[in-house]
Amino acid sequence: EQEDGRYREVTNPLGIASVLNQTALKRTLVNLYGEATILKGLTYRASFNADLQNNIADRYSPRSIISVRDLNDNSGSGSKSNSNFLGLLHESILTYSQTIAETHSLKFTGVFASQAEFSNANSISASGFPNDATQNEAVQLALNRTVSSSRSKQRLDSYMGRVNYGYKDKYFLDLTARVDGSSRFGANNKYGFFPAVSAAWRLIEEPFLKNVSWLSDLKLRASYGVTGNAGGISPYQSLSTVAATGSDYIFNNAYVTGINPTGIANPDLRWEKSTQTNIGLDVSLLNNRFSLIVDVYDKITKDLLYIKTLPLSSGYGSITGNYASLENKGIEFAANARILDGPLKWSVSANLTRNRNKVLDLDGGTTQERFITSYTILKVGEPLGLIKSYIVDGINQTGETILPGYDGRLGGHKIKDINGDGTITSADQVITGNPNPNFIFGFSTNVTFKGFDLSAFLSGSQGNDIYNLSRLSFENPLGQRNLLKGVVNRWTPTNPSNQYVSAAQGGRLPVSNYYVEDGSYVRCKNITLGYTLPAIKGVQNIRIYVSGNNLFTVTNYSGFDPEVNTYAGSNTVIGVDNFVYPQARSFLGGIQVTF
Repeated sequence: EQEDGRYREVTNPLGIASVLNQTALKRTLVNLYGEATILKGLTYRASFNADLQNNIADRYSPRSIISVRDLNDNSGSGSKSNSNFLGLLHESILTYSQTIAETHSLKFTGVFASQAEFSNANSISASGFPNDATQNEAVQLALNRTVSSSRSKQRLDSYMGRVNYGYKDKYFLDLTARVDGSSRFGANNKYGFFPAVSAAWRLIEEPFLKNVSWLSDLKLRASYGVTGNAGGISPYQSLSTVAATGSDYIFNNAYVTGINPTGIANPDLRWEKSTQTNIGLDVSLLNNRFSLIVDVYDKITKDLLYIKTLPLSSGYGSITGNYASLENKGIEFAANARILDGPLKWSVSANLTRNRNKVLDLDGGTTQERFITSYTILKVGEPLGLIKSYIVDGINQTGETILPGYDGRLGGHKIKDINGDGTITSADQVITGNPNPNFIFGFSTNVTFKGFDLSAFLSGSQGNDIYNLSRLSFENPLGQRNLLKGVVNRWTPTNPSNQYVSAAQGGRLPVSNYYVEDGSYVRCKNITLGYTLPAIKGVQNIRIYVSGNNLFTVTNYSGFDPEVNTYAGSNTVIGVDNFVYPQARSFLGGIQVTF
């Protein structure tokens, strides 16, 4: 039956384990510094750092893991790449400290820093190996070969001046001015100016609170500052660039490598700037037995580094510029308590953060909404990374009308016609999920008694949604893949299920709210139990311990791990589970000896 095409051979997972995927990294770190006192109160410190890296990567996917039916001349693929990196950093710090009349403290700090990075890489990829004998060590044997190389450099210079003033350990004022220059930005805006000011008032030092015995400390804080960001772009984004990728053509009956424009110059590309206002309160009670820290903040990011999509008529796909703006505001709590302080000691600490973000602008008002993926959007006036999709209204049953406009079929998902026009279009997509949590929190506790110590740490998130792409794949009966156990009860004409769709080779499931789930959870990150042995001559300390990590998770999420994000490096596509490997539960035991 396999020979006549009724069934297909599925690759053995054990064969996939033979795939070569190896990286060798050699790294050397150098750190030199010196400090000298020039005059009384005046010191100079210089440091020099170097980071040298060499990376060799070997990849080979053998012909042997491909089913006999699918073998062809292009089977077997491999690559070999080599990359080098050199990072250099110099810092010069000049500090002057002075106390006047025992009540005024002054500190002046001047900083110059320069950082340079150089990198280069070479790679060759190939497919169509005659056999697996040499793997990727004889790439010249392959039928198809592609060679690439690259080189880049960048530099960041920083100048900073700071003044710290204190009066009677009661009033504090800090003034900071910083100038940064980066080679990543356009010729007209290499440098940015970033000022900041902060102040604090220790009310506990005021006469009217001196006699309040139950109050150990009370401090009010406030700050305002501007910070810059250059990390949102890679080098050369401000320049007009060309590339030789995908532009080959035939000229005079000869195959010619074509070079085409890939990037538009933007000499006005400049620093992304975030302005943040913060107000905080520190309180300690009963001889510092209980403490509470509260911070309220409002952060607005303007000139956000953003890739703007261009019309195809421009000849370019996009341009990098300072087009978007974003707001983040919220409140943070941190509390600590020493509940028991005798032979049996018990302390606890907890923190909670509630943050709200909102997109203020995308590209100067032209675009109000933009799809980042087929299910994630950016929308002005809304939080980052919202999930927008169709709404599933059951499964199309026998005798029901299947609306046009999507891949609808008997036994497939029925999509709700939101606007009632009788056709499923993009107008029927609505916001169905928000991956941003209402709040995140953490809790830790520590108990000690007669040499024994026990600690635990829990963390969690509440109110965030996850788009479970893994479940979408596991519930889509296309063949040649693993499925959830429940799919055996999928829809058929004699089993009109409303949960699992019917099998359909080559069919697709529509992007819908059916796979949006509550991602709230509480997780026990660590529990450690230890015992410190009595003192032994010649040994300062011996401690025996056992520890468990990720011991349990309380959640309604159906996936492997609610603490997940496939696109961990993105701040616009969040809360997506696309076959992310779950965090492992582990148990450790050890002995710590201090001499």
